[in-house]
Amino acid sequence: MLFDLLARLPDVWTIGGESHVVHRQFPHLAAENAVFDSGKLDERHADPETVRMFRCLVLAMLRNRDGALLHDRPAHEASGTTAPLIVEKRRVMR
Repeated sequence: MLFDLLARLPDVWTIGGESHVVHRQFPHLAAENAVFDSGKLDERHADPETVRMFRCLVLAMLRNRDGALLHDRPAHEASGTTAPLIVEKRRVMR
């Protein structure tokens, strides 16, 4: 509910849902392919190539409330701007 509210704000960017779709692109991060402490990823899993590819995938997916992709913004809108405000949807697991 909070995600949906924040995602409607101007100048907010999201990949449109939970980031599991990005995580699934990295087989070496899958729980069945590695040993994790409670399924938690940390800095040990952030090798330079994984970080680079993860960032590229997220940046390629970022969209605003109107569905416009971040990377499709006209140059005059993107130049001189600060880093995008990104909201991620998370599922709380108990």
